[in-house]
Amino acid sequence: MNSTSSQNTRINLRRCAKTFGNTQVLKPVTLDIQAGETVVLLGPSGCGKTTLLRIISGLEAPDHGSAILFNDEDVTSRPIEKRQVGMVFQSYALFPNMTVRQNVGYGLTTGQGDERLTKADRDTRIETMLKMMRIQDLADRSIDQLSGGQRQRVALARAIAPRPKVLLLDEPLTALDATLRDDLRMEINALLRDLGITAIYVTHDQSEAMALGDRIVVMSEGTIEQIGTPEEIYHQPNNMFVATFIGATNALSGHWGHKGFVPRGMEVPVAALRMAAQGGNLMCFRPEDVDLIEDGDQASGALKGIARTIAFVGSCHRVIVELPGNQTVTLESAWCHPPHPGDPVLFKIQENGVLPVWSNEA
Repeated sequence: MNSTSSQNTRINLRRCAKTFGNTQVLKPVTLDIQAGETVVLLGPSGCGKTTLLRIISGLEAPDHGSAILFNDEDVTSRPIEKRQVGMVFQSYALFPNMTVRQNVGYGLTTGQGDERLTKADRDTRIETMLKMMRIQDLADRSIDQLSGGQRQRVALARAIAPRPKVLLLDEPLTALDATLRDDLRMEINALLRDLGITAIYVTHDQSEAMALGDRIVVMSEGTIEQIGTPEEIYHQPNNMFVATFIGATNALSGHWGHKGFVPRGMEVPVAALRMAAQGGNLMCFRPEDVDLIEDGDQASGALKGIARTIAFVGSCHRVIVELPGNQTVTLESAWCHPPHPGDPVLFKIQENGVLPVWSNEA
């Protein structure tokens, strides 16, 4: 672990819930976060992810019966200033009357962290943070002289400077433009790996979650839908919500037979060897999990449709295909000769392309 971080901290949440008035916005959550792990809380607005983050930080008190443990120490009733957590917000929350240097060093002068520092040690720590975040040339500027990306770097440096036990990030990149957001996402990822600090990151952005998380906690309506690595969440979703919330998903209506799935409007089963999804009326697969058939021979288990919309998106062509039975699917592939609207399209779903979820929704 890099010397800039505090001891690795393991977090255990036990039956953490939150009720406002008569509404339980967060149903009891039990979650174990390993020391040095980056866990992303992912879900749509109102799913409870920020409430859970605030409970972990100490900004929000959980319902009676909840328990929050840092390295087996119960901190449930401990206020935020006693939990040694660093927080980064979407709004930056910087002090406009202070310079960049003063903002970064703020937590070191207010007793945050687990150590007492001399002035010389504080100055050294501040310089280390400025260099780490590549803002040393901005040290004497005021906050209103900084761009959004520069302000977020200052906020990160300020949160990390006291060497917190846990770093909590609440949608820190949402206010930035797309290009800057992508750049900072990669920087944050590298920073967290280098520090080895336990981090919890809240976002509604699936790409952000996939890029940053060792594990992702997918939430909906106050409950956890699935916990897993980015690969597990993407390729082995627990249910239809996860399958459709994480990445693009095609859902074909039809029925399962003993030889496979028969889409509505067709008589021939689709060859799909992953049969864990049997049941219900839908079969789901990702747009990229297809093999194109360009020689005109309709192989066994192939689907044939008509191209309706074609878009070049850089790494591939995205084609919306109309199938029999008034169904449409989206395909993504690096076509050698992309179709034109009205052209026939022949494709097969890859051997392991069928997602292991099912639904009775037609």
